[in-house]
Amino acid sequence: MMPNPPNKNRRRIFLEDIPCLRIEDIRRMVGGKKKLNLLERVTAFLPDGRSIELELVRRPGNLGGSFALLACPVCTRPSRTLRLFDETHGLACPRCLQQNSIRYRSQLQLRRPNPSTED
Repeated sequence: MMPNPPNKNRRRIFLEDIPCLRIEDIRRMVGGKKKLNLLERVTAFLPDGRSIELELVRRPGNLGGSFALLACPVCTRPSRTLRLFDETHGLACPRCLQQNSIRYRSQLQLRRPNPSTED
């Protein structure tokens, strides 16, 4: 069976176009950094009605203390941003999405040749 040819009329999806959940948004919702530091897990409610429990990961800060990141439900890597992308996992980090051929808009822009290297 032959795979379907790519649809030329289909609009390409970029990472910037996908709705996201940021750790800063969660910090504001729980009432600040001190309250966020007391939590190990948070529950995110998706637009389709599902809820996902997300793990918070702590990383040491450069000047002492620590900061919280979200653990990706797909690969468990820490990330500041998780994006809503499909029905199976619901949220994923930008690295997981890039593995699924979803890129940032700037990664596909053609770069101008450097005039000093042209002969």
